Amino acid sequence: MSANNEQTNKKTVDKKNNSKRNSEVLETSKVENDYNKFSKEALTQYGAAEENDDYVPTPKGAKEKFFNFCDKFGDLFVLNLLFIITSIPIFTIGASFTAMYSVTLKMVENKEGVARKQYIKYFKSNFKAATKVWLINLIFLALLYYLFATTVGVVGTAANVKVVIVGFGMLLLTFELPMVFPLIARYENTTWNYIKNAMLICVSKLGLWFRIFFLWVFLPIMYYLRPALMYYTWYFWILINVSAICYFTSISIMKYFHKLEENQAKKENESADEESDSEEKTED
Repeated sequence: MSANNEQTNKKTVDKKNNSKRNSEVLETSKVENDYNKFSKEALTQYGAAEENDDYVPTPKGAKEKFFNFCDKFGDLFVLNLLFIITSIPIFTIGASFTAMYSVTLKMVENKEGVARKQYIKYFKSNFKAATKVWLINLIFLALLYYLFATTVGVVGTAANVKVVIVGFGMLLLTFELPMVFPLIARYENTTWNYIKNAMLICVSKLGLWFRIFFLWVFLPIMYYLRPALMYYTWYFWILINVSAICYFTSISIMKYFHKLEENQAKKENESADEESDSEEKTED
């Protein structure tokens, strides 16, 4: 009789232990699912761009690096021609820059697909958002030009005020335009948030802003100082200049985006852990 009682007690204890282990496994699974869910939500919320299926491994050997360089050079040549063609209507320049950055940012990560197809895809998908931002900048630039034109040959306080307004307006554009189209290419946001965030990033990260700004203004400054250079090198703008500048600026921008997304994902995961801890305390 005692043996039967001991066997029954043993089965009861084993059953309780198994139940406890199962609940722990379920709880662990729940936490892991929550972690994955919050990680995914963090990236989606912060607008991380979709990755292409055509992942290109980073080349290691000298031969692989050479062919990879040739591939990228060919892609940049195609992208530059597409940029020139799609920018002809002028009001599409914003969408053209966004499509260019969409591809070059992926080229930096070796996640680009076929350059032509990717460019057309992103040109269409970002057309509305990029065109809104570009038209706002275009109207703003036209107003600044009008103010400046009305000060030519005019002396007085009103003219001086207009010059100050024009200078301040150009400064705002200088801090916004280098970053706004990469933001549209990478993230989902509202029109005014794109403009505001572009300015905030450039002002808070002056080193990043200066590298991008320098790459874009270096050649125009050289043309201003040496006008003859434009005569000998103008065709490079049609062949590769714009796409090459976008690619080299994308290298710096992508490093910043990675840090931004990692910090955001970390914050989301920490908040998820805090919520799970508070739920456990509530249950206890």
